[in-house]
Amino acid sequence: FRVQASECGVHRPHVAGMHGRDGEGAFSIVLAGGYEDDVDEGESFTYTGSGGRDLSGNRRTASQSCNQTLTKTIRALALNCGAELSEKGAEAKNWRNGKPVRVIRSYKLGKKHKYAPREGIRYDGTYKVAKYWPETGKSGFLVWRYLLRRDDPAPAPWTPEGQEIIKKAGIKIQV
Repeated sequence: FRVQASECGVHRPHVAGMHGRDGEGAFSIVLAGGYEDDVDEGESFTYTGSGGRDLSGNRRTASQSCNQTLTKTIRALALNCGAELSEKGAEAKNWRNGKPVRVIRSYKLGKKHKYAPREGIRYDGTYKVAKYWPETGKSGFLVWRYLLRRDDPAPAPWTPEGQEIIKKAGIKIQV
């Protein structure tokens, strides 16, 4: 499923959860349950930056094993916030002025998140970074956190309105 998201340009990386450039900002992120500190509330969620884990041996996930730093895609996502870039984090005065980022949710979120699709991945619209900050995560290492809020004119796909649009369009999960 991630390959299809890449092929259609919604989220280019096949594995990485964040896509962006540290000089331009982030283009897309995937919520897939890879970080224990993530909190998903549908219309908003708290996302954890990438890195700080030992993925040697071709592992896709692992426990946090070192501090994250405000570089690469972590910096890219911070640039989407409508606030000045800061090593201490920042909060936008008006979060809607930030740069939009495409959000995909994966079935890998599973039963932990009621907004996850039952199968595959799902494009959930555009969100904006309201604030970002460093904190000590559950593992004891520094992680970068982001509060994102939905800012998309289309109804969210988990709402009755969104489900009706999906049904009328005849969209089906292909396995």
